[in-house]
Amino acid sequence: MKGKIIKFLGIFIIFNILMGSSAATLNVIVVTDPSGQDPNGFAGGSMSFAQNMFQSTFILSKEHHFTILSGGEGEAIPRLKAIVDAINILKNGGTAKEAASAASGYPGIRIMCGGPGKGAAVGGSFDAYVVIVEDDGTITVTPYSGGLAVLPPGKKGAIIHLRNTHGNP
Repeated sequence: MKGKIIKFLGIFIIFNILMGSSAATLNVIVVTDPSGQDPNGFAGGSMSFAQNMFQSTFILSKEHHFTILSGGEGEAIPRLKAIVDAINILKNGGTAKEAASAASGYPGIRIMCGGPGKGAAVGGSFDAYVVIVEDDGTITVTPYSGGLAVLPPGKKGAIIHLRNTHGNP
């Protein structure tokens, strides 16, 4: 028993050392059915191992058919204000582009959002790729850094934000 505890503590310490020296954050929205007819045709997700990972937010509204992911290096209160702005825009019929634009008013904040019929967008402080799949199967991948990146309503594709610490491949 004592040997198992020592082994567990050793693994735990090594894990903490490795995770303490590197961090990564991922936000992604994938649209395979922009019409909203397929209940699995729109998905969003977030994963973070950054030190501020508990400030990251994932909100899903089944009633209003949208999702909001937040992140960035900014402070918690401005992040919450940007999230509330984005929620209000989407609840009142706004597009993902309009809602993600709310992040630009708050330094260091990122808002990624979207929903069936609303498209998807990321705004604020980010490095992301927008993937658009045309009806003929052509795939276009465009990198963006900060500002606003949009997957228009009616299009299939994805927005992927991936950030890692320097030296972490």
